[in-house]
Amino acid sequence: METVESILNRLGGYATVATEGRIPATTVHSWQRSNSVPEWRRPTLLAIAKKKGVGLSETDFPERAAA
Repeated sequence: METVESILNRLGGYATVATEGRIPATTVHSWQRSNSVPEWRRPTLLAIAKKKGVGLSETDFPERAAA
């Protein structure tokens, strides 16, 4: 399991992920701050990783903290 920040860095940074995933940069930045990516957004990050040749799987994402 990684931090969201390390995942985003491996994919080129939050601005790159926002652009390539067509996601508002503020949304991606909020994932970094909260260390959580919603499950329904993870396929987008996995697709970006595949396109870039970065090894990333569902198990790499941190679990969402209990409220």
